[in-house]
Amino acid sequence: MHESRGQCIGAPGWRRLLRFTSSAINSGKRDIHLGNVSDPLYLYHGVFEWDNCHKHFHFQHYSNFLFGQTSGRKVGFCLQTTWRYFNTEYTYLNTPYDTCAYQGISVGWGDDYTAGLGCQWIDITDLSAQTAPLIDDLNPDGFLCEGSVVLSSNNTIQWELTNYTTPYGYPVSRVKCKFTPNWNSNNYDSIDYTLHKNTSFVTEPCTRSQSGPLRDCGFQVQNNTIECTPGENVTLGFYLREGKQTPSVTVRICESSRALRGSTHCDC
Repeated sequence: MHESRGQCIGAPGWRRLLRFTSSAINSGKRDIHLGNVSDPLYLYHGVFEWDNCHKHFHFQHYSNFLFGQTSGRKVGFCLQTTWRYFNTEYTYLNTPYDTCAYQGISVGWGDDYTAGLGCQWIDITDLSAQTAPLIDDLNPDGFLCEGSVVLSSNNTIQWELTNYTTPYGYPVSRVKCKFTPNWNSNNYDSIDYTLHKNTSFVTEPCTRSQSGPLRDCGFQVQNNTIECTPGENVTLGFYLREGKQTPSVTVRICESSRALRGSTHCDC
């Protein structure tokens, strides 16, 4: 399993995970450029690490995910331009950064990490019920030059040593950069999330008149829990009271686990 070998979960066995989607949008006037990850300079300075599971190079200093004081374990990222967000004079219709072999984020484009990706989560198995900020802190170590690269007198890139090391103990350097003022002012974002006790059911009220079976709000947990034996088939049904006028109803049937202290799967 990729996730266990990559240490993206806290321990073996059943785990409760907080999945989320994050996006890094380049709203500046220059590309965030890394380029060819096989460049000998990158390899020499330890900027990228080869992931034998995913079979491509990962950039290790891209973003930190946290829920309150609990950090995510995702450390490997691939800067790939995936979605065009803006339509300005600086925004090209095409991008060269469309694979993990040549990495970067074009101006006006974004790098999206959907909730379905491996390791795109925070392990909340051992956390108690609480409301805390879900945080995305982008470029926390300054490895992406959000400004101008510092060049030497012979027009070559200058590097500076950091306190980081590779898994093999070698020192890691980063490109020396003259950062623009307030370069990281929009690199941090958070949203409060409520972790309920012993449940993963979606019960928050809808705020934008969402409707339909795919909505992630407005459901009510019923008390008639059905006990079942693993491996056995179970037939479920429901009915509306005769003569009672009822708007359209969506029923979401969820499996739950006492061991996991929450729901594990839902069908509409």
